[in-house]
Amino acid sequence: PGYYRTEFQLIARCRTYPDGELLMRQALAALTLLVETAVEDHLFQFCRPRTEPVAFPLSQGNLLEWSVMFDVAFVTPIL
Repeated sequence: PGYYRTEFQLIARCRTYPDGELLMRQALAALTLLVETAVEDHLFQFCRPRTEPVAFPLSQGNLLEWSVMFDVAFVTPIL
């Protein structure tokens, strides 16, 4: 009770595939929480990517895009 389960999408935009891969790997490392972790006034049970990053073709803005969905469970505020 009191926990939220939700999802969010992470999108990275870069001009080259190597830059986008590096940016996405850094973001995945920073956002992935596999053990119970307190962040500010939130207690996360987990925050994990559902899939590997997916690359999309050039956008109208002439940038490459990567996308990954995350699943997350948390409670706030910590009592």
